[in-house]
Amino acid sequence: REFSQLRLAKKIPQVLDQLLPWEKVYPAELASSSGVTQAEVRQAILAFAGAINLQEIATWSEDEVKEATDLVERNEVLKEVFEVLDDVLEEGWQGIIGGATAFASFLLLAPLLILGLLVAACVSALGGGDAVSNAPLPADLGTMPLYKLGGSI
Repeated sequence: REFSQLRLAKKIPQVLDQLLPWEKVYPAELASSSGVTQAEVRQAILAFAGAINLQEIATWSEDEVKEATDLVERNEVLKEVFEVLDDVLEEGWQGIIGGATAFASFLLLAPLLILGLLVAACVSALGGGDAVSNAPLPADLGTMPLYKLGGSI
């Protein structure tokens, strides 16, 4: 019920018009063979989307849903249109779910990464030991550029 009052829910026809690949939903070949233009189908779908009362969708009985499904299955044009719509919606949901999963993974792993970096910094700072390396000096120290410039080791 709350969804139907959102501004997005009221703009469903505009959203559908922008998102649907109309050439896939109702190809030109189907339009020429059926005699119904693409513009007519587009206007009918958008008018249908605008007329939907989202508060009443949840109140459909099982019989009404079954009747609507049967109507789509019997009509070849509706069947083809709804198959394409179903594919487009499924791809869209997969993209949304994939993006949400990646974002959630980042949010979950980012604090662990920061904690690991903090622990590593603390261990290196508080780890004790000599601040000076005990590595032996090279024998050819006189050929190093720093020594020639007057620097000291």
